Amino acid sequence: MWNTLAVEPGSSIVVLGLGAVGQATIMAAKVAGVTTVIAVGNRRPELDRALELGATHAVSARDGDVADLVREATGGGVQYTVEAAGKTDVMTTAVEVLAETGHAAIIGVAAGQSFPLNAWKVIRGRYTARPSAMPHRP
Repeated sequence: MWNTLAVEPGSSIVVLGLGAVGQATIMAAKVAGVTTVIAVGNRRPELDRALELGATHAVSARDGDVADLVREATGGGVQYTVEAAGKTDVMTTAVEVLAETGHAAIIGVAAGQSFPLNAWKVIRGRYTARPSAMPHRP
């Protein structure tokens, strides 16, 4: 998260996917001084754990359109997102919840699949979406 996004203290982030990578991202965000940390997942135990680890909000993907819920909670979107679910629809959501000039890190792996982005939103909003993966070591 630090290397890929260079998050700033006082900023906001959405973490989509609450497995080990997502949980580690929540803890790192708190250490980095991020003030609004929104955890998005499907299961109540994962959402509760995210709150214990430092998330300020927990959003269930089962409660409606995640992008709408996040924009409502933040008044328009967040500066950073980390996608750690490995699902193409979640990758799209990671960009949709960004505020203008926001940055998304796509960490989940959806090998051989593509995901749609609204080109106008990307161009108009000046978003940055960066892949983030472990380096290959022979």
